[in-house]
Formats: sequence, C-alpha cells, structure tokens
Amino acid sequence: MPESSAPSARATHAAIRRVALSLFETEGYANVTVAQVAASAGVDPMTVYRHFGTKHGLVLRLGDDLGTPQRLGEAFAAVARPGGSLLDAVEATAAQWVEQASTELLDEAFRVVRLTATTPELRNQAWNNVTAWAETYQPWVAELMPDVEPPQAELASRIAIDVVVAAGLVWATSSGDKAAALAALRSMIAVARRVSRG
Repeated sequence: MPESSAPSARATHAAIRRVALSLFETEGYANVTVAQVAASAGVDPMTVYRHFGTKHGLVLRLGDDLGTPQRLGEAFAAVARPGGSLLDAVEATAAQWVEQASTELLDEAFRVVRLTATTPELRNQAWNNVTAWAETYQPWVAELMPDVEPPQAELASRIAIDVVVAAGLVWATSSGDKAAALAALRSMIAVARRVSRG
C-alpha cells in the first residue's frame, strides 16, 4: 500500500469497526450481516472483508490490529526474568498495558470484550484464538523458564493467555474502567496461583 494511502486505510478500518460495534451492540451480533456493516459504513462489502477477513474479525481482530500479541510479548520479555514467576510476569505485563491505554482504547477494548463475553459464537472463537496467541508467546515463556521442555513451555504459554482472557471475561461484567480491569486481572491471577498450588 502506498504510504500516502495508509492514513486513509487506517481511518476506513477504524470507521468500519466503530459502525460494526454499534450495530452489533444495538441489533445483536447474529442479526447483523457484513453487507449491513458495509452499507452503514459507506463502503463495499469486499472492503470489510479486506480489512477484517471475517465477520468475527470485526470484533476479535482488535488485539491483532494494535499489534497486541507482539507488543505484549515484548513487554513480557522485558519484565520476565529467567527462573522468575510466570504469573508475576503476566500480571506486570497486563497491568502495564491497562495503565498505559488511552481512555478511547480502553473503551473500545471493553466494548469488544463485553460483546465477546455475551455472544456465544464470538466467545467460542476467542477461546479458539487462544492457541494461536499461545504460540506467539511461547518463545518468551521459554526464555523465562529455560529448564522446561517445549511441551511444558507451550502449556505455560496457554496458562498465561487463559488468565488474560478469563480476566477479560470478568471485566466484561464490570464498569469497564481501568480500576475494574486491574481488579479482574488480579482476581484471575489469584485463582491461577491457588490452582497452581493444588
């Protein structure tokens, strides 16, 4: 894409998502088609597919669009110390993201999480995405836990992502602010710690 069209493409992308989220929230995810989203956004349906791939991508691609898996992985690597606690590193990384997020970004993330939590199709797809996200984090987890075998590092990556996704689902039932996001995260970290102690 030529550099001059990049801001226009980003603006189109953001506008399509805003329209889609509003339609899904007011009409219900199952009742809205990609064609309706496109018409409301003033674009061709193929433009929606080019930007988001699928209908569920209109909601679930938020993290990918922000580079979140890569950025969180890099942040995780920055706080994690070999031999340190996986859950401490997850908590520090996610808390840092929440603290640094703009009000606008946090609001959009909350809308996405709430819609995902209340829509069975999206919720199932989000859990399916956990496998791909865990693969992204596995190299950083392996650095934190150099003495474990690859299958154990894969399991640890999965646990780290599951904690964050579960925290998001708890957050979806809250007021949606930073304090609620941090409380949800810390409650899921506490559960994971209790489970890990047996």
